[in-house]
Amino acid sequence: MSQLLQKAASVTERGWKLNLQGYRDQVTLLLGNPPSAHPMMGLLDSWINNALRDLPQRTLPGPFDRRTLFPELTRQTVVQVVENQAWIKCPEFMLAPLEMFVYYSEDPPDLDFAQAHPVTMQDWETFQVLNRNQTDKNWTRLYSWFDDRLCLWPTPVAGTLGWISLFYLFEQPDMTVPEQEPFLNRRWDRAVTFLATAYGEAAQNHKERSAFFENEANKQVALAMNWRGMHEQRTPDGVVIYDDVSTSGTYD
Repeated sequence: MSQLLQKAASVTERGWKLNLQGYRDQVTLLLGNPPSAHPMMGLLDSWINNALRDLPQRTLPGPFDRRTLFPELTRQTVVQVVENQAWIKCPEFMLAPLEMFVYYSEDPPDLDFAQAHPVTMQDWETFQVLNRNQTDKNWTRLYSWFDDRLCLWPTPVAGTLGWISLFYLFEQPDMTVPEQEPFLNRRWDRAVTFLATAYGEAAQNHKERSAFFENEANKQVALAMNWRGMHEQRTPDGVVIYDDVSTSGTYD
């Protein structure tokens, strides 16, 4: 088993990102090189694509923020709300919302200068009992996620049709072409390879081998997380500005 792991790691150590064919080769090797005509090999791409989608969703140890662990999967969209419509449609391939902001203007905002105001996420059960009738006009203050909609409160009305800025985690679409590369950074290649192999072993009811490769995937996730996540999760000392930035007594 150790020789297989060493061979499987060799490609990722060469310094390039695995494409779909690279994943196929690695997972096939770890599965023991079954012939391509074997019926189970028809599921090979499914195991790989499932591993790519599942990895960012797996339970991660420690207080790690997925925005710093998977910046390559973070997307932003800006959309204006519609009068008397208390929802906006989720972006295609949205895995989960991260943060929402609203611009207090019905004109398209200049994203470099316009002030964004945070919109608080509310659990669906609480959101359902909120009073939808507005006595005073308010910009969007709360949102909740249900199915393919992001529901807004209060219901937008004329004069408060602000622009919503949504940051969300993007779901990896299925790869189908051998040369296609995933959006995930190559630091996750080995974890994805081992996880896809675990799925392949589980499909053959090889419970011990499946558990072994899932454990290897978890080890690789921990290694990939540490350098990126631990560095980004540091809480730096705050800088307090007392005066004009050009003066010598500005920073404490």
